[in-house]
Amino acid sequence: MDKIYWRNFYNKHKINVEPSLFAKFIYDNYLLGSTNTDSTGIKDTKSNALSLLELGCGNGRDSLYFATNAIDVIAIDQVQEEIEFLNNYIQTLIKNEESLQDNKRKTMQLLLQDMSQRLHKQSVPHFLAGDFTQLDNFGFRRYFDCIYSRFTLHSISKVQQDKTLANCLKYCKKGGILAIEARGEKNSLCGRGKAIDNEPNAFIYDEHYRRFLNFEQTLREIKSLRFNPNDTIYSPLACDTGNTSNNTDAHNNLAVEGGVPLTALKSFMQWKTTVLHHLMVRMIILFVLLQKKNLAGPSAINASCEIYPRSKQ
Repeated sequence: MDKIYWRNFYNKHKINVEPSLFAKFIYDNYLLGSTNTDSTGIKDTKSNALSLLELGCGNGRDSLYFATNAIDVIAIDQVQEEIEFLNNYIQTLIKNEESLQDNKRKTMQLLLQDMSQRLHKQSVPHFLAGDFTQLDNFGFRRYFDCIYSRFTLHSISKVQQDKTLANCLKYCKKGGILAIEARGEKNSLCGRGKAIDNEPNAFIYDEHYRRFLNFEQTLREIKSLRFNPNDTIYSPLACDTGNTSNNTDAHNNLAVEGGVPLTALKSFMQWKTTVLHHLMVRMIILFVLLQKKNLAGPSAINASCEIYPRSKQ
């Protein structure tokens, strides 16, 4: 991963109070009102807070959003300086001290004040520096209700992706959610820059590595973990290209058209550990491939929809 690129990017884009549209969709449709369970599927009586692990949290806007909605968040990013900034920022919010000096607009201050109050009452996110493709190195002794990866899967190699997805299955609770948003082949940046040898659809552009995923191929690989389609869902997602500010016009235009289908996959994978034998782990994988925005119309995201039931063992 391009640590120097991301360090420079984060220096220019610190805190953005508004979460991504993808984060809002995941919370509204999969986390809101959900009940926390332990790894055996039994209701956790010690805490009603859901747990979420974010892979590549960037400037922390989605982590902060989930945390202010009473979710227990652990967020990972490779840039040490950004992680230190976020942890210091959280402590500042908790103490109700003056927020970021750069945020001088009244509306921003009100949002930050509200965030501070909600963080104080709810879960405080924990930011960790490290490589999310090496989850075993963090020594987690817990499972998560949701593992969240937005705009990070296309920033790693195919080999790293396969290892990351395997780790996601390893650290996700039974009934947990794996939420992924990544760039696809039809994205406007695909094909730009210097092609990487032996890596299909991978390029160096603007001093940054990007690997554009093939939707059908990725689904086939995920289905190899034992999937069977049987249902569909619908999502009113809008265009969100990964900038630090949401595209309001695209959101309004898309809403007029009624929304775009979204992929939702449920899988059940059987695996063994020294503690749990033949544990059935259900995964819901949300995979959105962003498309180049069509100026002639509002449709900006291409996705399909399938839901997978428990495999008969």
